[in-house]
Amino acid sequence: MVIMWDMGKRDSFGQRVARLREAAGLTQASLADKAGLPLGTLRNLEQGRRTDPRLSTLNAIANALKVSLDTFRGIFLPNDAD
Repeated sequence: MVIMWDMGKRDSFGQRVARLREAAGLTQASLADKAGLPLGTLRNLEQGRRTDPRLSTLNAIANALKVSLDTFRGIFLPNDAD
């Protein structure tokens, strides 16, 4: 899957997850299931009610969406992280 980002626009983590999820043709329920997360957790993250996901949650979402953790660089990962 190729995702084109408007580099001038800065998404929040929840916005980025929602865009990736929609681009993958997944519902919140199906992504939560693939990631092994409670649906409420995913909803809260996407809607910005929860802004502090654990690294294990980031990994689970990235794996379920088949994207690299680098997709979230600059949001939770420092731009210079290796």
